[in-house]
Amino acid sequence: MSQAIEVQRVDASCRAALDETAALLVDAFHDGPLFVTAFPSEPTRESVLRTLFDALVEDTARFGGLHIASCDAAIVGALLWYPPGAYPMTLSRILRQLPRFLAIAATSPRGLLELRRAQQAFELRRPKEPHAQACWLAGRAGERVGVRLARALMQEADNNDWSIYLETQNERTMSFYRRMGCELMADGFECFPGAPLTWIMWRRPGAGLARHRRRQDLAPAEHPENEKIACF
Repeated sequence: MSQAIEVQRVDASCRAALDETAALLVDAFHDGPLFVTAFPSEPTRESVLRTLFDALVEDTARFGGLHIASCDAAIVGALLWYPPGAYPMTLSRILRQLPRFLAIAATSPRGLLELRRAQQAFELRRPKEPHAQACWLAGRAGERVGVRLARALMQEADNNDWSIYLETQNERTMSFYRRMGCELMADGFECFPGAPLTWIMWRRPGAGLARHRRRQDLAPAEHPENEKIACF
């Protein structure tokens, strides 16, 4: 890397950054277990993800939090999240994105139904206690920006005394989340028959901070790169 990584929060006025972030997420999650199950055809999956992440990046930039990591003027990582009360989407926000969601339904109604079934299964396990929702974490291979981005959300949550809720289909990064102060709430389960296993985790304000003041505290294998930490 020729320059240091910079992490910053961006809003919906940064149109170019939103487009670049959506493209990064499409590339990162093209082979995501849940998306592969819901959209087995690669061309269909590519089309759906482009539409889906255009919608989600725009929504989080407006109503949640969008942190990006950049290097040499290029976005190399992103974290999408929502503060307490902002997730799931309200009806008005769904209507705002309705053309995109209808496009996904027209492309693959079965796949959209499976994503909806997964969402319903996750909602049944969601705590009633107010919390921030960690949604999508992705980084360009080799940049190791996952820790920096996760810490940005941790700091925001700790400053506001929020707990953090997340879901993941990547078991190998659970040790990373534990080191960041997360506790396991639900062990690997299928959100619908044939779905990839999902693990649910929870972090209380201030948890794990003393153990993560330096990036080198984490072994290389524990830096999440293309990690999906929640599901739409």
